[in-house]
Amino acid sequence: MPITAREADSAYFRLYSKAKQLHWDPADIDLSADREQWLRIQRDYATERYAEQILRLTSLFYEGEESVTKTLSPFCSAVSRAGLGIDKELFLTTQLYEEAKHFDFFARYFAEVFQIDGSTTAQYITAAPRAVLISDLEEVTERLRREEDPARLKATFAEAITHYMGVVEAMLARTGYVGAHDALAARGWLPGLQEGYRLIKRDEGRHVAFGM
Repeated sequence: MPITAREADSAYFRLYSKAKQLHWDPADIDLSADREQWLRIQRDYATERYAEQILRLTSLFYEGEESVTKTLSPFCSAVSRAGLGIDKELFLTTQLYEEAKHFDFFARYFAEVFQIDGSTTAQYITAAPRAVLISDLEEVTERLRREEDPARLKATFAEAITHYMGVVEAMLARTGYVGAHDALAARGWLPGLQEGYRLIKRDEGRHVAFGM
């Protein structure tokens, strides 16, 4: 399907172009200082339990990024089936790639800095965030995957976009990354994690803009 002049000049295509310009690789982030600092935080701030707080918050990000990576592909199919435009399909391919990178970053961080298996993250998620980040998102995207009626497909797409980009990414993830980054930056802690937060937050800005 050709890209029309209107699609090539759309806000969606510009977001797609911006994603190409702002490529980054989780493997390129230097984590060498983080491991040493992580051991020091555990040792020197045992009473304050800062290490536990960092691990708990990072676990939420890990689980959230895994969830949005797994649940985005139905959006690509829905855009195509509903005939909403190739410009939107192109952007969603970059978003799926970026969500995978976010998950990749946290998987690497747990292995190399925390030196624990990422499967341990589930213990830090209580029922309420689990429902929003995982269960409810899986439910609405599964309906999006199966819906064939054109009118209901567009309605379900709007519902899924609202939950994914409006609630999970805008209200929870991007806000959380801003706060987490600023808290670490104020203490000069974990520069690799700070850089990961900064880059992920930048990607999430495009994702939220697309959803809106």
